[in-house]
Amino acid sequence: MSLVHHAAFKNHYLIDGFSMIELLVAMVVLAIGLLGMAGLQTAGLSNNQSAYYRSQATIAIADIVDRMRSNKVGVDAGYYQGFNTNSSSIPTYQTCIDAATGCNAQQLSDYDKHQWTKLFKNIDSSNNYIALLPDAVGEINYDVLTKIYSVKISWQEADWAAGGTKVAKTQDMQVNISL
Repeated sequence: MSLVHHAAFKNHYLIDGFSMIELLVAMVVLAIGLLGMAGLQTAGLSNNQSAYYRSQATIAIADIVDRMRSNKVGVDAGYYQGFNTNSSSIPTYQTCIDAATGCNAQQLSDYDKHQWTKLFKNIDSSNNYIALLPDAVGEINYDVLTKIYSVKISWQEADWAAGGTKVAKTQDMQVNISL
């Protein structure tokens, strides 16, 4: 082996050794970066779930508000006031909705409240029922002084507490309207 070839051969091992250290450092940096990306992905999924729940609450509030707007006589008579979907006195399904004669204002408000409650809990014992929001409760209240209705929905959402424990956190959304 010539001296030139031997020097090149020796330097080749030095370069490979130096490259191995660089490779190990690069792997550590890459691993830290991937762990960071996994953390961001987890946070993104959690925020996405929360945004989904807020969207569902918005849809449910819009549903009952539209029902109330279409039954102005029932609203004026106070048939929607003080309703809570967690109540033991959920109105039954009104068959007048299917009849040619239709419903009166009281029957229509009972139908509306029954249908709205079905968004939150299984009141008809359906086998394929899925609630819009977990452990949700809807409320309709009326302030006689301001003549403003408030429609509120509360639900449970998973959150992470200190120490990495998962806890239920109550979220709510409320809309105040004058009809």
